[in-house]
Amino acid sequence: FDRAGNFTGCKRAFELKGHSAGVYSFSFNSDSSRMASVSKDKTWKFWNTDIRYEMNQDPYLLKTGSIDYTSPCLIALSPDGRSVAIASDNSLSVHNAVTGKEEETFSNVFSGEVTDLSFDLTNKYLVCSGDKHVSVFNNITGYRASIDDLQEKLKSGNTQSQKERIRQQITEAQEALEQLLGQSNGHAGGKKD
Repeated sequence: FDRAGNFTGCKRAFELKGHSAGVYSFSFNSDSSRMASVSKDKTWKFWNTDIRYEMNQDPYLLKTGSIDYTSPCLIALSPDGRSVAIASDNSLSVHNAVTGKEEETFSNVFSGEVTDLSFDLTNKYLVCSGDKHVSVFNNITGYRASIDDLQEKLKSGNTQSQKERIRQQITEAQEALEQLLGQSNGHAGGKKD
């Protein structure tokens, strides 16, 4: 845009290179510092996009995970960038972006295809639509990923007060996870009606 606010054109920001086949879908976290993509090559990738693209920096690949889906996929990255959800046909999987592991799978979520999926702004829920319904799941993987991320930060904490605050955050996340798992009778997804 020029100084008067008029559109003048588009400039290349960056390219994501790493999939060996076409990309089905992509999603950014809330501040666009992370991105997830899913491809025909049966992989999902997690990228650090917090770069200086005006200096021609390219995103950094943080994690690569595999998927068993053979048909087109949708992907959603949680606002905090710690959970990745992938849907194909009527199935859904949730991955921990910190460790790269698949932690949850749901089959036959709807009788037809999952048509959209997204995390809420608080990272607490994963929402997907299909048929004439919307299903809401507790983001159990997000709590686990938060704990994993905080445990890594604890190792590099500089001061005792910083480490104590991180320990407190880990305890709070563990308590919230235990409460959710108790409410869902052990079913990790904790689907809500």
